[in-house]
Amino acid sequence: MRFNATIIALLLACNAMCQLKLPDNKLYKSGVVSLNLASANSGGSGFIIGATEDSIYIITARHVVLRAKEHALQITANIGDGNKLPVNILYMKDASDNQLDDIALCSAPLKKVHVGSYCSVSGAEPDTEVFFFRSEAQKERIPVVENGTIESWEDENNRMFSIYLVGISPCDSGSALFSNDGIVGMIIKEQSSYGYALSIDHIKDVITSWNKKYWQLCSKPYNP
Repeated sequence: MRFNATIIALLLACNAMCQLKLPDNKLYKSGVVSLNLASANSGGSGFIIGATEDSIYIITARHVVLRAKEHALQITANIGDGNKLPVNILYMKDASDNQLDDIALCSAPLKKVHVGSYCSVSGAEPDTEVFFFRSEAQKERIPVVENGTIESWEDENNRMFSIYLVGISPCDSGSALFSNDGIVGMIIKEQSSYGYALSIDHIKDVITSWNKKYWQLCSKPYNP
């Protein structure tokens, strides 16, 4: 009951989340999930996009959970207070080398959760300032990076962009990428201080094509 109450308090109403600015980022942090694979020295991050009476729904990068599916490994989710929940993979493409397909939808059991959550920000552009949270440092309430930027689009349909983020590493795959107004994308690849992220608009299109009920984030336009 204490864990459920904590999650209910953290997953606040969408309108409140849309008003957050960088100094008030505690509520952004509330949806960050650490994912770990049993019997494998691997894992990554994810973020909560919705809930029902008995489950929460988590987005992550497909490659973070692919090994678990291929080798029947248990995935666990740490949602900020030390509790570990079993994770099920709901949807992802079985075989794809296309980075645009690097998306997986998962679920974890959790009862009596009332979801609001942060907003997704539609139409972010190059030069947008971005930051993210490292899931291993759950007690920290500051971003890992406060001065990251979207560098350029890497897809003609604006579905993937390159990013500059000092300090990113492979364990950050699946992390939500935030601007001051909400989520603009998800990190899928890291290389030194540079990486790639899928836009939140593309992720939403993929998830809603699988099942519209899971996507419960409010949406707002990019505000330069």
